[in-house]
Parts: sequence; structure tokens; C-alpha cells
Amino acid sequence: MNPSNTPPPPPDPAWKACTCRANHSLQQGCHQQAEAEYRQATALAETLLQTARVRLDNAHAIHVYAISCHNLAMVYTKLECNFLAEAALLAAHGAAVGMLEDAGLPQAFRWEALGALRANMFQFIDFYRNLGRKADLDAIVERSTAPAIRFLSTLQPP
Repeated sequence: MNPSNTPPPPPDPAWKACTCRANHSLQQGCHQQAEAEYRQATALAETLLQTARVRLDNAHAIHVYAISCHNLAMVYTKLECNFLAEAALLAAHGAAVGMLEDAGLPQAFRWEALGALRANMFQFIDFYRNLGRKADLDAIVERSTAPAIRFLSTLQPP
């Protein structure tokens, strides 16, 4: 892959603090507290992503959002709320596909979206396999492959 050439900026301090508190709560077995912190981190990450898409200043923001959604999905799975876990994974998927298909975004943003989509697919594979939902896994793979192929087909050789 050809990710953007700029290193990711340091994590947003508020997002990092929420995520660290959530991780600590999760390690302590306080799943509801972890859920609340992860929801807050996801909201912050969504704002960071929206801002980055407007300002075109942080192609890596998609990864912060995807990580937040993955964390939220993980805690929902621990709470046995699989429909909420799936919704969190679908939110990350939708954001990545949306960026990947947005021809108005710089190519660096779209490359990062492709990387986030790839990471999200690994989360979906684990999630659906653990639930024995092969048909859903096949469907999400199909829905993910098409936008990736469309993006890659637009690239010009050097």
C-alpha cells in the first residue's frame, strides 16, 4: 500500500485520555465504565475526523475513528451486546468506505481510508466467525471489496 508520506500527528490529548481511562476500566473488569469512556472517545474521534475532512489536514484521523469504533465493539462484545458491537464496526466501515469513495479528497486521505478498511475487515472477520455468521461475513467482504477495487483502478502508474 502507499499510505500518506506524512507521519501521523500526536494523538488528540482528550481522545487519548478517554481511551486510556477506558482501557484501565476494561482491565479492572468495569465494562460499563469502559463503555462510557469508549463512547466518549468515539465521539471525539468522529469530531476529529469531520474536522480533518473539512480542513484536509489529518489523513490519519480515519484510524483514530476506526480504533475507537473497534474498542467500542470490543467492550460491547464483552457486555454481550452483539448488535451494538456490530453497529460500531459498521460505523468504522461506513466512514472508511465513505472516504475511500470520495474523489474530492486528496489521495493521501483515500489511501489511509483503504488501510482503515483493511483493519476493519480483520475485526469483522473475527466478529462474524466467532458468531458463526458466514453469510454476514461474505456480505461485508463483498461490500468492502468493490470500493477498494474502484479506488485502486483509478490509480495511474508512475
